[in-house]
Amino acid sequence: MSALLDRLRALSAAEEFFELLEVPYDPRLVSVNRLHILKKFSLGLARLHVDQAPEAEQAALARQALREAHDLFLSADARAAGLFKLFHPQGGGFVPLAALSRPASVGTATGSEGAEK
Repeated sequence: MSALLDRLRALSAAEEFFELLEVPYDPRLVSVNRLHILKKFSLGLARLHVDQAPEAEQAALARQALREAHDLFLSADARAAGLFKLFHPQGGGFVPLAALSRPASVGTATGSEGAEK
């Protein structure tokens, strides 16, 4: 484990990542999209295989991943980025009205239930 990756794991606020990696950012953009930026950053670290890179290259790769994550939200919103399952369309959600109607035998009174007493 590298010292940089250990330090990144210890951070929690999005702004801390930008400050540690010395990446300029728009505070308003980060305040609105912090979870999405961090999710994209995490995916970027994995895509760039930062954990497998030599320690001398890890900071540059991490900066690149964070810059890309930040810059994505300069032109896209959270829904367009589609990082979380919430924003993925779910198939099969359509139920026709006919499927909601009750069959004739369910819940209809026949009149014979009270006659047997």
